[in-house]
Amino acid sequence: MFEIMHGTVMNKNPFRGTFKNCFFVSTFFLLLSGCATVQSPMTSVGHPMSWDARAQGLESIQAWTMNGAVSIQHAEKTELASLQWDQKNDAYQFALFGPLGLGRVEITGQPGRITLAQSNRPPVSAATPELLMQSQLGWQIPIVPLYYWARGLPSPGMSAKTTFDAYHHLVRLKQGKWEIQYPEYMSVGRWDLPRKILLMSDQLKIKLVVKSWVVQPK
Repeated sequence: MFEIMHGTVMNKNPFRGTFKNCFFVSTFFLLLSGCATVQSPMTSVGHPMSWDARAQGLESIQAWTMNGAVSIQHAEKTELASLQWDQKNDAYQFALFGPLGLGRVEITGQPGRITLAQSNRPPVSAATPELLMQSQLGWQIPIVPLYYWARGLPSPGMSAKTTFDAYHHLVRLKQGKWEIQYPEYMSVGRWDLPRKILLMSDQLKIKLVVKSWVVQPK
C-alpha cells in the first residue's frame, strides 16, 4: 500500500484519524479560491502510457482510503466539509464532517443496503446514496459514478465525452448531466490519481481536494 502526502510516498496502514487544523483551514481556502474551469490542466505528475494501459491500471484499484476536503455549492449556499472515504470492492463508507452545520454525516453502502447516519439522529436507508442525501440533506454527491470518476475513469454504461492531456490523463469528462474536470493529479506508487476534482451540473458545483490516497490493488 502507498500513501501520498504532499508528493512524498510512504508506507502506512489505512486511516482511522482526523485532519490537522492547519490542513483543514488551508484546504478550504483552496476550495474557495476559484478554479471553476480548466483552461490549462495543471497535471503535476506524469507516468507516460497509453489510455488503455492507464485505464486498466486504474480499474485494478478497487479498495482505497481517500482523505480530503470538499465544498458543495447549491442554491446560493456553500457547504464545506472534510471527507474520509473507505472503499473495499462493493462496500464503502463515505463520511463528511466539519463545518457542515450537520455534525458528522456517514453513508455506508454494501450490496442490498445503503444507510445514512447523522449525529444524534437514527440511521435512514434508501435504494441509492443519492436519494438518501437528497432527502436528508437537500443536496447530493453522485457517489455511484464517483466510484469511477474519483480514479480518473469514465463511469461505464453511460455515454462519455473525454479530453486527455499529453500523458493520457483524463482532464475533462462529460457524462449525463455532469461535467468533471481534473486540474491536478498526484503519484501514488505506480499510478497517477486525481488530487483535485471539479464536478458541475446545472444545480451543483462540487470541488474535491485530496490530501492523501491509500490504495490496495487487486
